[in-house]
Amino acid sequence: MSTTTPARRRDAEANREAILEAAERIISGDPAASIDLIARGAGLTRRAVYGHFADRTALVHEVIARCAERIAGIAVRNRAESLASDPILAIADLADALWREADRIRVVAALARDGEHGDAVNEALRPLRERLLEVCRTGRDQNVVRADLPAVQTARLLEEVARGAILGTDDSDPQHFPTASLAVLGAAGCGWREADAALTRRAALRQERQAAA
Repeated sequence: MSTTTPARRRDAEANREAILEAAERIISGDPAASIDLIARGAGLTRRAVYGHFADRTALVHEVIARCAERIAGIAVRNRAESLASDPILAIADLADALWREADRIRVVAALARDGEHGDAVNEALRPLRERLLEVCRTGRDQNVVRADLPAVQTARLLEEVARGAILGTDDSDPQHFPTASLAVLGAAGCGWREADAALTRRAALRQERQAAA
């Protein structure tokens, strides 16, 4: 028979959440951050961290798994919007969604080239990569996405530009949002007028979503 009280369970759950949030925040800035640093960031001891996670790898993989859910949600929503007739709008929508979730997915962007956790990161990014490739192929077929590169290379270029924007800019400043989105659209081959028009269409789509919610 368990002797764990509801209050103790709540404390344990709160501590686990604090550890995960601290790990997301700290690893985003320092992918090699130690368990000690993460524990201090959570306001807990090293022993408390190991009470929830067997080792640092287990902790990092749980952080990646949480981000993977958010990334998959972005890809699923983008596909569900039936944007196939407007690939540039689909790219603008992905850029917007990634930017708005930047603070919650930055850790995966930081770990994207980390050999130690490469498999977990690649799996987390798989839905986004598949969606980008779909959109780039459709865009090439419609002659609206750059044709000087194969679609697979264009999709990877868009991912790298988005990753750089997520890591390199301050998402607390609203002025950085259009800059990041324009960079992604530019990498897709859009001129500035076309990119600006896509962001206008994206804003209208966001208003429609909010009205329907």
